[in-house]
Amino acid sequence: MRRSRPCLRGDDVDRMRSRRRRETPAIGPPSCVPVDNVTDLGQDGKATDMHILDDVDAASLRTDIPDFRPGDTLKVNVKVVEGNRSRVQLFQGVVISRAGDGVRETFTVRKVSFGVGVERTFPVHSPSLESIEVLTRGDVRRAKLYYLRKLRGKKAKIKEKRSTIPAK
Repeated sequence: MRRSRPCLRGDDVDRMRSRRRRETPAIGPPSCVPVDNVTDLGQDGKATDMHILDDVDAASLRTDIPDFRPGDTLKVNVKVVEGNRSRVQLFQGVVISRAGDGVRETFTVRKVSFGVGVERTFPVHSPSLESIEVLTRGDVRRAKLYYLRKLRGKKAKIKEKRSTIPAK
């Protein structure tokens, strides 16, 4: 048998709401965070504790990465370690996305192998990337080319961007 709740009058509901408001703590900055470490720059303009990780990240950024965008066709050479041997594996395809920033930046390359679409995501600044070579520039108007997953054959082709030769 189901028990019904007693009906509350309007003034009972108001009293319950006001009690609930009093019991909840005021929202503010957590008391465990020292205020001194939160500041961006000190009085002298030098970086404080917040920028220590930026220096660590800058040391691991690679400078040999070419400029590429979604739609470009890349040839990516990746170091693969199998047991005690290492070899270089080639992955060639179209860049369908770039995501992230700084050390955590990644890009996704898509290729069709034996009729099956294969996508692989690489960290841009990974030490396991041997080299990246841009083969062709694609003429696309999107940052993410996920729509290529649904297309087959010639429809999945990307127009090549024409380069203009400057006049003399």
